[in-house]
Amino acid sequence: MRILTTILCMSFVFSGELEVEGDLKVTGTIENDSLQQVIADLQSQISFLESQINYMVSQLGYSVDCNGVVGGSSQLDCAGVCDGLSVYDGCGICGGDESSCDLGPVLVDIDGNEYPTVYIDGTLWMARNLMTTHYNNGAEIPQIIEYNSYEWENASFGAYSQYSNPEIYGWLYNWFTTEDDQVCPEGWHIPTLDEWENLIEYLGGESIAGGKLKSLGTINDSTGFWYSPNTGATNEVGFFANPGGYRNIEGNSGYLGIHAFFWISESVNSTSSNASRSRVGIGVE
Repeated sequence: MRILTTILCMSFVFSGELEVEGDLKVTGTIENDSLQQVIADLQSQISFLESQINYMVSQLGYSVDCNGVVGGSSQLDCAGVCDGLSVYDGCGICGGDESSCDLGPVLVDIDGNEYPTVYIDGTLWMARNLMTTHYNNGAEIPQIIEYNSYEWENASFGAYSQYSNPEIYGWLYNWFTTEDDQVCPEGWHIPTLDEWENLIEYLGGESIAGGKLKSLGTINDSTGFWYSPNTGATNEVGFFANPGGYRNIEGNSGYLGIHAFFWISESVNSTSSNASRSRVGIGVE
């Protein structure tokens, strides 16, 4: 067994005497350049040591919680506080009171999955990616397993696939599932291009609308489902767009944690029919 050991060496040199009884607290600016460099070097070594510890722990199959405990269960809350109590409200605001958005009724699909809904500019939208494995008439949607690229590429029927945790990102559905809106919960439909464009315009245009739709937090600091930096994310309308990635026409999956892709109801060309998207059920009242 090979053991990696990191040794941290420190050296402080003082002229004269330093005598301390009890706690020592120093404030102000360090004037001594040598001592400043020692502290900078020490901080660098500490960061390196921490990275080495995390690497060794990961090689052993353990994880380190936010308190630095190997195998511990402490977690960051949505505010980034270890073992904190702050949670996202129904509008996606950390520590909020659900007053920042216009929540709609809870929607239930044919499989019993529940979805929050939200009114945005008078239109009622689902606020979670679709998870159903049945059409709303009860017919089963075939599943094509993730690594079967040939079957996905050549499918001429509606199908879904798993890329990651469907509880978070939903299933990925190909174009054929969107025909006749039967993949949607009863009474709901695939959004049209006009509905998407109206939403984008209402939220201020393409340059900022995406951030207002994206869920908060990052995978990197265990507070969300986007990879850092999750630029511009505010989720201010409670849409909770999570980046479920997609599966392309060759059957290859990609962009999990990076991009969110959604279907529109208009026809696409035949070369796109077996690409996939995750949130397809959107209703208008």
